[in-house]
Amino acid sequence: MASFAAACGGGTCVPQYGTRQKLDSLADRLMFRLAYRNFGDHESLVIRVCGFSRDALRA
Repeated sequence: MASFAAACGGGTCVPQYGTRQKLDSLADRLMFRLAYRNFGDHESLVIRVCGFSRDALRA
């Protein structure tokens, strides 16, 4: 996975269809829970991340 970079550098910058109002990128927080797993012989923290390519915005 490529390194993470905040959309538009973070802040209110994501275009919203049908309005001039922009959405906050929320780049500073997880969108889903952080899960702790204890497998007996090792422990793990698991997260789910979502990403997109710049090409997806052109569709």
